[in-house]
Amino acid sequence: MERIDRNNIFVSAPGRPDVILINRPHRRHGVIWLSCSFSLGNRMGMVDSIDTLGYVRVNRVSKCEYGGAWIEVSCLLGPMECMERLMVDLPELMEEWL
Repeated sequence: MERIDRNNIFVSAPGRPDVILINRPHRRHGVIWLSCSFSLGNRMGMVDSIDTLGYVRVNRVSKCEYGGAWIEVSCLLGPMECMERLMVDLPELMEEWL
């Protein structure tokens, strides 16, 4: 499932309450921030899976105070193409890892 607003895309696996917000890519630097509504504490395999997608590279993972997490990825293709591909691939990864 996905929901789109002006600057963000919200994706989730079917039937799951967890959400990843895909921020609009920074066109100049080709960086996308993924904001997770869940902790990545025991789910670092999901981060590894994102890193192996082939069109993005994980730069950094940060915990948030409220229990969520941020994942910074660099686009190896055009930023908008990476964002479109993440819209398809992230729900599948969430279904596998959550």
